[in-house]
Amino acid sequence: MKRTQKYLAGLQVAGKIGLVTGRKIENSELFNMLQLRGWFWSDGEWTDRRPQTSLFETGGEQAAPTGVYRLRVMAHSDDAAKIVKLLARHLQIIEESDLYPNRKGPGVRVYLTGKL
Repeated sequence: MKRTQKYLAGLQVAGKIGLVTGRKIENSELFNMLQLRGWFWSDGEWTDRRPQTSLFETGGEQAAPTGVYRLRVMAHSDDAAKIVKLLARHLQIIEESDLYPNRKGPGVRVYLTGKL
């Protein structure tokens, strides 16, 4: 196994994102694992090219506010629709997800996107 600059840098990235398992890993396996998680070798370094999923403008606190917000409502399945209806009376809801069962425990969750 060649310990190239690409491989050593890949091990560093893998450690930061929790991929390193403590076992020896072949170059091709490491590179495939990184690429599956959105990391690509370019200009002598690994870069994260996953698309941004944030609703907010990039630039941190200096960016202009968008007025967009996201809410997660977790409730009993019988109450979720009533809560969403109540919120829609007072907030501008522009998108509502399907109901999803909670991952741990009873109840459901629904995601709302709104605009001020």
